[in-house]
Amino acid sequence: MRELGGFIALQQRADGSMLNLHDLRTGEPVPGETSVFATGEALWALALLHEAFPHLGFDEPAWRTLDHLALRRDQDEGLVPPPWPDQWASYSLGEMAEWGLEDHHVEYARRLLERYGLLVRFDAQRGSLYGSITHGPAPRGGGAGTWLEGLAALRPLAYGDARLADLAPRLDTTLACAAGRLADRRVAPGDGVSPQEAGAWFYDDLTRMDDQQHAASGLLLAEPVLP
Repeated sequence: MRELGGFIALQQRADGSMLNLHDLRTGEPVPGETSVFATGEALWALALLHEAFPHLGFDEPAWRTLDHLALRRDQDEGLVPPPWPDQWASYSLGEMAEWGLEDHHVEYARRLLERYGLLVRFDAQRGSLYGSITHGPAPRGGGAGTWLEGLAALRPLAYGDARLADLAPRLDTTLACAAGRLADRRVAPGDGVSPQEAGAWFYDDLTRMDDQQHAASGLLLAEPVLP
């Protein structure tokens, strides 16, 4: 774990962003190539490493990457509309809450919560024929699952930090709504349903590993607000 953490820290640029690839021939990070997933995922790893090994200094690169996500990432990478709904950043904010988040970190958490809420509300308006036409195809299980993950990961922060207290009651309603929507799209066991299909989420008759991965994680994390 320590060696992997050191490797991740070597992928970090001075501004806190993470390079996506590493060249095994040169032993150096591939310059100039980032990923919308890699930076948040790396941050969560660094945060968890600091929790496990607080004496090794993994908090320093974690803070630098969180600052990048909160202040610069969306603009630097042209992610429109901001903020990118990054569930990995949400996990990281939840993990780092007890470290003492600054105002710009909490504001980033607020914008993430608002973004997830907008996505859930937009999806929930598909019930009518008009809503189905104007809102396009429903998201895949993995996509909707990340909304649940993000909301649930930030829920303890919303309830524990007075700067987000105004969002806490609505967060539970949104999280429960998102969980219900996602559960309805699952292939339920029954007559004519193969064991391989039961419990899966499909998109255009196909399913991917992350459709189950993120959906299951999101539903499990949403359990505290469900009936």
